[in-house]
Amino acid sequence: MKNRLSNKNKPDGINRFLLLYCAVLLIFPFLLNPVNVFAGPDGSGNNFFYKGPMAFAYLSPGKFITEQAFDYQSFNSKFNDNGSVEHLSYNVVKYVYAPQLIGTFKLFGLDNYIEAIVPFGKVLMSTKFNHSRGGLDDPELYYGIYAYHYNENRFMVNLLPQLSVTFPYGNWNNSSLVNIGGDEWQFQPALTGIFGIRAADGQKIILNYALGYSINKGHPAVNDSAINDEGFSYTNPGDNFFTDAFLNYVILNKLDIYDEISYIKQYDNYGYFADSSGGISFGYINGGYQDFVEGLGLAYHYDKSLSFDARALKDMHGENAPDGGYGEFDAVYDFK
Repeated sequence: MKNRLSNKNKPDGINRFLLLYCAVLLIFPFLLNPVNVFAGPDGSGNNFFYKGPMAFAYLSPGKFITEQAFDYQSFNSKFNDNGSVEHLSYNVVKYVYAPQLIGTFKLFGLDNYIEAIVPFGKVLMSTKFNHSRGGLDDPELYYGIYAYHYNENRFMVNLLPQLSVTFPYGNWNNSSLVNIGGDEWQFQPALTGIFGIRAADGQKIILNYALGYSINKGHPAVNDSAINDEGFSYTNPGDNFFTDAFLNYVILNKLDIYDEISYIKQYDNYGYFADSSGGISFGYINGGYQDFVEGLGLAYHYDKSLSFDARALKDMHGENAPDGGYGEFDAVYDFK
């Protein structure tokens, strides 16, 4: 998400207003009532924010990095077939462990970035434990080329176009009401990068950004269990336009704090649903949604090779959008 492995200069003094602002950011998400994340009727969660863990930062060629991420989601709402949000009478909880490998190399005179994620997890209904599924989640692969990098004087600029691909090889099954994985191909071209300014006393303010489009190819089979128990099943959850931004503050020698804001626009959804005659029909499900998400993150740099990162995100009520929340904790180790 950002350059969590860069060296930090210890500031000579910390602006009181900056400290107050950071304190507000820390408290604000916890003043809101905790709610749950939207998911499709098959238990696969939608993407409310950009997923590339280190896709904003410039990493010099020859790097080999591992990131061990632990994710948690919980949701109790869905879209019904007339396009409105419907709350479920139970929670669906998703736990994911996502080991990641990141490498950079020189090719044709350009700095290249590649990342592979092979996540594992479990999805279960908190009040219907007979509906659960675990195993492999959908793997992801990121590839990017550093188009521009500048790090002189007070300014840091990086431009990294990239493409990510999600593979439909998770443990999804049309006889299961909840699934680990969404059984869909996703192709996400994105323009990512950073713009940073160093202050005179050694503090830094860095804007990390991603702007892109997600092309989603949903599972081709009817989710029979979802139709029988919930009334309908998606087959294409709709393409997404998304933008994501982190405003990162270096406030101490080894500690960063950042505010994350995301916007996503999902387009029309189509799928199978139970019609008025009791049969199964394929057609228009709903018009999608648009949503804002805000969250807080902290990064601690133990030494030059090891850092820890944690963040929490909350849905901020967009148009026809459900309430949501998400958490992540990860450890990053740089072998070179």
